[in-house]
Amino acid sequence: MPRTLPGRFGAVPGRCALEQVVEHQDIEALPEDLGERIDAWEGDEDDLDEDAVLYRSDLSTAPGWKAGGFARWHGTGPAAVTCSCSREMDPVLTVASQEWDHGSRSWIPLEDRLTADAMDANIPTQVTVGRWGSRHVFACPADASHAPRLSFQG
Repeated sequence: MPRTLPGRFGAVPGRCALEQVVEHQDIEALPEDLGERIDAWEGDEDDLDEDAVLYRSDLSTAPGWKAGGFARWHGTGPAAVTCSCSREMDPVLTVASQEWDHGSRSWIPLEDRLTADAMDANIPTQVTVGRWGSRHVFACPADASHAPRLSFQG
């Protein structure tokens, strides 16, 4: 497990590996008819076993620290983040308190699966955002000189 290093504003995250993953938009950001088809594909929640693959937790937005991808709106539901020039902004960075939780175990890296249940295994950076939330940084796709916008999901 990486250790945190002292820094000017507290601890700085320890070194971690990056990996490329494929994720998809939050179900609430999809067209309504597609969301309904996904709900029908998943079936009744009461009939699912614990290994069932679900769009919301296994195929949609990846948890944890990431560059790019889609923002996870688990605290508020999806929201457009708009630049001062009226363009919708893109998520460029997510800083998260946890890399996975009980509901998103499919995102655990293969090399971490054997130790995934160990204390603090899902927080290798040892960084906590607010009360175990996430901070998203958004940038304007039209002009990089436009001020970034921040969103907190806790």
